[in-house]
Amino acid sequence: MVLESASRRERGDRRHDLREEDRPLDYVRVSGEISRAKAVVDWWNEDHPQRHVPWEWVEEMLLAKHRWHSLARQRSGKALDHYARYQEFSKKLPRPLVDQIFQGR
Repeated sequence: MVLESASRRERGDRRHDLREEDRPLDYVRVSGEISRAKAVVDWWNEDHPQRHVPWEWVEEMLLAKHRWHSLARQRSGKALDHYARYQEFSKKLPRPLVDQIFQGR
């Protein structure tokens, strides 16, 4: 009986985690920002071939920033994980590119 309750709690916790982060909707919520950033990255890569930036890094940075802000509003401890991920990816990118991505907001 105790094991059964623990396994139910685990399943419930996993469902709660998916609901809290709402990953499939994250992309939809920031789709405008992502589209704009994609255009900026394409321009950057054409203009700076020696400093080519993988699009995936920018996309991860934007999604992590969105998740960080969303969870911070809920006072979730998980917000710090996403903040760290945002920091990780933003540090990989050239600062002028990051400035250009967030400039039009």
